[in-house]
Amino acid sequence: MRLKMKDFVLLALLTALYIIVYFVAMMIISLMGPFGHAISPGVCGLLSGAILIFISRKIGKMWQFTLMELIIMGVFALMGAGYLPWFITSMIGAVLADVIASTSNKPSVLKVAIASG
Repeated sequence: MRLKMKDFVLLALLTALYIIVYFVAMMIISLMGPFGHAISPGVCGLLSGAILIFISRKIGKMWQFTLMELIIMGVFALMGAGYLPWFITSMIGAVLADVIASTSNKPSVLKVAIASG
């Protein structure tokens, strides 16, 4: 199935929500110092996991995670955090996530969790 314009708009809005949740969580966790840095991937996964599930259930098409990651990497590049190896590995991971999660219209939570890393 191909992505339609409404899918692009919804994906852009949900990606913006994902980025906001990510930044707010990281601001709070940064106050914990090194311990916060150690637990930040888990906290981000817990808070943003609902958004990823919603994206996969509502859109459920190939390239949804790749486009989302492309937007996220664009935001980080605009902030000066663009790092080519990070971009390359993130895009490879996003394509793999699309391959895993887009095998069915409504993937299970386990499939989305595996696809999300």
